Amino acid sequence: QRNEQRFRKVRHDGPSDDVVNSARPTIDTVQEPPSVTLFMRTTGLHIKQFYCDFLRTTVLFWPASYGKLVVVFDQESSLDHKIGNILERQFHQFFPYRKLEILYEPLPRNYETLLKLPWPKRDTGYNRQIWSSFFNDLYTNDTVIAWVDSDTAFSTSVTINSIYYGTRLRAIGTDCTSSQLDYPGRCLKSAEISIGLPAVADFMLNFPIYIYRDTYANCREYLMRRYKARNFEEVYRNISAYDLICPVTTILNYAWHFERDRYDWSFKICSAPLDEYNKRFRPNATIRPYDIKPVMAAPLASLHTGDPKSALHSAQ
Repeated sequence: QRNEQRFRKVRHDGPSDDVVNSARPTIDTVQEPPSVTLFMRTTGLHIKQFYCDFLRTTVLFWPASYGKLVVVFDQESSLDHKIGNILERQFHQFFPYRKLEILYEPLPRNYETLLKLPWPKRDTGYNRQIWSSFFNDLYTNDTVIAWVDSDTAFSTSVTINSIYYGTRLRAIGTDCTSSQLDYPGRCLKSAEISIGLPAVADFMLNFPIYIYRDTYANCREYLMRRYKARNFEEVYRNISAYDLICPVTTILNYAWHFERDRYDWSFKICSAPLDEYNKRFRPNATIRPYDIKPVMAAPLASLHTGDPKSALHSAQ
């Protein structure tokens, strides 16, 4: 049971800053963890993947005691409402011990042009989910959001230790993907343009992505101040004029610079030795030796599935 879990808290009476920079903070065991929402933004068009890959593996590997599942559909879609009603009935019948919330998101203002950005080669549905990702916090009151893509399938059990180190959420990133694939490098550049500071890593490799709910709002507010924007739509259009927008990488790079003591960071850096890599950062944003892990701090808990049922085939 969740209230029987041992949860650890970072000490606040630890060593000086000089020592902390070279040694990982010590931890104590105290309270149970804050509430977590497992969050997905999807549409009825992806329902086969939802059932065959995501839901099938979620009931195996995501403990119901950790928190509710929130699924956000398109408000204007009759198909989405139909599927939402079916899901609610099925959870009540087959998974009564799991909490499900089905919510619906309206089209954004000026969607005719907004949803052609920032991935012009993708359809409006993909771009809509990119836009929506900056507002995940509006659909739950839980402290932590465990964010998954619509093509996610769990591959191993999620544990409290894979979510937290002490009271800090684990954030796992790398720069190794940017030299192998085009879009991670473009996402890193986009994050730098967005926040006006060097990006530390790509974070789109280890779903669920764990982010404090208020980090979303803090990031939006920072971006609006930076761009002197009246609303977030203006920010979004400004960033889209430069290149792609990658919400995961943007939000967690914001957190690295402005909220990094709230998270436990785990990096794998391939492009340069740490001393050289750190030259791009301000002194209070350099990667500390204990942030570098030869083996990632938590196992890869999920994978992205190309076609429905591919997760099942991989497991077999």
